[in-house]
Amino acid sequence: MKRSIFLFLLALAAAFIFDACQKDVDEFIPNPVEEPEVPIGDIGNFFKALEGDFDTSHDLPCQSFSELVILPSGTIIEVRADQFELPVDIDCNANNGRPLKMTVTEIDSKGEIIMGGKQTVSNGRLLESRAEYRIEVTYGGKPVRLKAGKQLRILVEDDNPVQQMELFYGGQDANGFNWEQADGDDNTWDGARPSEWAFQDSTNTLFGFGYECFSDSLNWINVDIFKDVPEDQKTTACVELPEIFTNTNTAAFLVFDDFNGVVGMVGDSATMQFCEPYGLVPIGFNVTFIVISEQGEDNYYFGMASAVIEENHVEYIQPQMMSLDAIKDILMGL
Repeated sequence: MKRSIFLFLLALAAAFIFDACQKDVDEFIPNPVEEPEVPIGDIGNFFKALEGDFDTSHDLPCQSFSELVILPSGTIIEVRADQFELPVDIDCNANNGRPLKMTVTEIDSKGEIIMGGKQTVSNGRLLESRAEYRIEVTYGGKPVRLKAGKQLRILVEDDNPVQQMELFYGGQDANGFNWEQADGDDNTWDGARPSEWAFQDSTNTLFGFGYECFSDSLNWINVDIFKDVPEDQKTTACVELPEIFTNTNTAAFLVFDDFNGVVGMVGDSATMQFCEPYGLVPIGFNVTFIVISEQGEDNYYFGMASAVIEENHVEYIQPQMMSLDAIKDILMGL
């Protein structure tokens, strides 16, 4: 009898404990799960903010002209009226007899290459750039073209010109900006030859020394030399960033410290990395990784890191908030 009472009490206690636990389970309310932060911003706003920063405008006379357009760097562009398809209704009295306008974008340094978004790559091969230009001629805001078979003579100053420099024409491709050899021939390098020049006007003589090239394009042109290294000495390089830095609001670049070369890095949403897409980075070279991001409402972030390239190099960078002017100052010092 005592045993039966003991078992009854034990069963009753177990039922009470189970009921208490069940009430606890029923009343448990988990902490709400925070939704992941959605990245904002558009890196295109960074480049738009810089449009025109490297432009110079030059008014050209009406007809039968021959002029030298001298850029801030000392580069000379020789232009003549017979090179252009001029409008039949051209008004020679407009703008004091100078109705044509030539606008030249000149990109010289590594920082300018970054801000202009014009990497130094030709079909997956690394280039060392002397200077990049975009030339546009307009009449009343409408484009004026070069005549077929006509070329602009461009004189690029350089105190120490080298052989095998080439002239390249530029345009966009799937991996960013790409340069094509103007003559389309790997076996020749007559596109930008070392030269010296002298021009006499009514007041003085203008001397120069550097590269002479002839362009039949009024778009992007570049004076470069291939920076080739053996295949077994090349590797890839990537940058890892915090999650808020995406391929829509961020741009990353690999800058070579010892020559004028810049490669854009492509964002990959699957790996959440920005990588150099060609596998052209020479092992052992000194580089600087640059990251720029626009996180909405002109909130800019900037990061940089110096490194010596190792095989399959990966660099982690934590960008910091920075003003647009401060970013420009750093880039201009590269």
